[in-house]
Amino acid sequence: MCSFCGNMFRSRSSLVRHMLRHSVSKPHCCDICGKGFIQKSDLTIHLLQHSGEKPFKCDLCSKAYTSRSALTKHRILHVDM
Repeated sequence: MCSFCGNMFRSRSSLVRHMLRHSVSKPHCCDICGKGFIQKSDLTIHLLQHSGEKPFKCDLCSKAYTSRSALTKHRILHVDM
């Protein structure tokens, strides 16, 4: 369990990776809003929010998202229907 925010993780490696998000040093910064990220891939995903690009589309209803994780959460709605 994360001692900062209380999030739970299945593996120690996931917890360690998460804990980096709480660290002070965030070397990858957004040129538009200044938000910092530990991993460059997180900055790349963040930049989609500024561009409005939504490359991840639901194959069932065509709704689009900026991240694969958001699409995955959306797909759960189709299962519950």
